[in-house]
Amino acid sequence: MKILYLDLGMGAAGDMLTAALLDAMDEKEKEEAIKDLSALNIPDVHFDVEKSVKCGITGTHVSVKVHGTDEGEGLHEDHHGHHHEHDDFHEHDHAHQHGHDDFHEHGHGHHHEHEDFHEHSHEDFLEHDHAHQHEHDDFHEHGHGHQNGHDDFHEHGHDHEHHHSHASLEKINSIVDSLNVSDSIKSDVRSIYKIIATAEGHVHNKPITDIHFHEVGTMDAIADITAACILIRHIGADKIIASPIHVGSGQVRCAHGILPVPAPATAFILKGIPMYSTDIKGELCTPTGAAILKYFVNEYRSMPSMTSDNIGYGMGFKDFERANCVRAIIGHDTDVTSSNNYNPSHDMAMPDDTAKRPYPDAPTSQSAINDSIIELRCNIDDMTGEEIGFAFEKLLEAGARDVFSTPITMKKNRPGILLTVICSVSDRDMMVKNIFKHTTTIGIRETICNRYILSRESETLNTPLGQVREKRVSGYGISRSKLEYDDIVKIARNTGMSIKEVKDAIVAK
Repeated sequence: MKILYLDLGMGAAGDMLTAALLDAMDEKEKEEAIKDLSALNIPDVHFDVEKSVKCGITGTHVSVKVHGTDEGEGLHEDHHGHHHEHDDFHEHDHAHQHGHDDFHEHGHGHHHEHEDFHEHSHEDFLEHDHAHQHEHDDFHEHGHGHQNGHDDFHEHGHDHEHHHSHASLEKINSIVDSLNVSDSIKSDVRSIYKIIATAEGHVHNKPITDIHFHEVGTMDAIADITAACILIRHIGADKIIASPIHVGSGQVRCAHGILPVPAPATAFILKGIPMYSTDIKGELCTPTGAAILKYFVNEYRSMPSMTSDNIGYGMGFKDFERANCVRAIIGHDTDVTSSNNYNPSHDMAMPDDTAKRPYPDAPTSQSAINDSIIELRCNIDDMTGEEIGFAFEKLLEAGARDVFSTPITMKKNRPGILLTVICSVSDRDMMVKNIFKHTTTIGIRETICNRYILSRESETLNTPLGQVREKRVSGYGISRSKLEYDDIVKIARNTGMSIKEVKDAIVAK
């Protein structure tokens, strides 16, 4: 099983996740991914990729250019006497000379890793480093995951007068629909943005239709989210595992008070996800980073037993005592029962404990996970029994591992069914298309599941009644067999016997 493991010991921002995934790809995959990113067609948005070093570790830094500048630069141009004009997606290692003394990674002394989310609360409530005077009062939530040089909280140091336009979730979905990507990736991006909008709506007690995002920040965040979705789909992991998330610590001083880290929207997104803080000050996990993780990650835990194939480092901008990066490890689960793999019981002359196990042939909890499958589910209350039966047939013909329905009661006390389709990870997109084609549903839910599988084999038995296949399974200390139903039915029809009589006759022999 292919695994993507994300080490989030320094939190996560959208650009850091993108950089880590890109850095973990082999050269051929990276070239293909870069082509896809270059063809996104996000208006006035370009990606910039460069090598970066943190605590002696070389990794990749990805920044998003909006109108030729970093998203943060576009809002605060008095910070910068320069910006770079890039035509498309660039990967380079060259240095830039600058006429001032600020620290730069590829020429941006004050680059910000943030999302610029704005909600029209008609208050001058700002959650970022710089206070701005606007024609109207907006809520601004800027992640600034790793850019703040504060010790405990940061204040709004200066004012700017400029105008901001804003985008609703509907407009964002329209932008996403125009992207040059597959429908499945568009669905990923829309779902992640909905996670963010839902969090903002909860924090401000507003429906998500009333949540608005700063337009420049929107383009930046769409680019980050879409890039992460593209790269994750390129990698094609069967399972994504992440460490608990380091969210940072300290406080953020805003126009109307002091807020804790993580920011309220980030904290809402991370509900149910293990997180922690240390004495490192700053907001290490941004809303965009949190939403991407919430959407894609299957499990949060320490690194599983796995063999790594590629390792990538996605660098943040700021320097800390610890390397400011997300680490992505791509590999496969380790089957410790295989003679070709490492067995910890054989290391350092440790005695073999096989005899002590309750079932000597039982795989360990990690090696027993043979593969992953997808469960696709939807609720239906407006199809006839005949139509549902036909949909079952078409889904099975399309390659579904199994299709079944469960009676449910839906809105207005209508009887309906929960349709569940089980398929392989590689067949997901095709199965989603067939579900939409052959049912009336307008939404499909997805769960990636591990499968624990017994070893299976089949043998053909020669009986007085004819040939019958016998299926045998074993593992976890159990062993059982079963006669093939189709063969039993064929004999019963040919002989006029009942199914029980056929089984009894075969077993008696």
